[in-house]
Amino acid sequence: MPDESVIGFEVEAIDGSIGTVDEARHEPGDAYLVVDTGHWIFGKQRIIPGRLITQIDAADRKVYLSVSKAKVAGAPDHDSGWRDDQKLREVIGGHYAET
Repeated sequence: MPDESVIGFEVEAIDGSIGTVDEARHEPGDAYLVVDTGHWIFGKQRIIPGRLITQIDAADRKVYLSVSKAKVAGAPDHDSGWRDDQKLREVIGGHYAET
């Protein structure tokens, strides 16, 4: 189920801003954000597993993550069909596994 409550919030890695929330899902065992990185990674989007969110500040409209900008930059590009592709979900999970 989509979670529109954080759409448009700024997303902060441990070492700075990475973009804004474009999409959010909050389902048991499958929560994630799709972050539009804007000019930082030339308009790419990244999928951030929900377990990496450390804080949501509704007053400041920010979501804080437990990972670095470099970790997010090295993640696979968002693929609009990824939810139907178990392999890509495993790759994304594996990318953030050490975190």
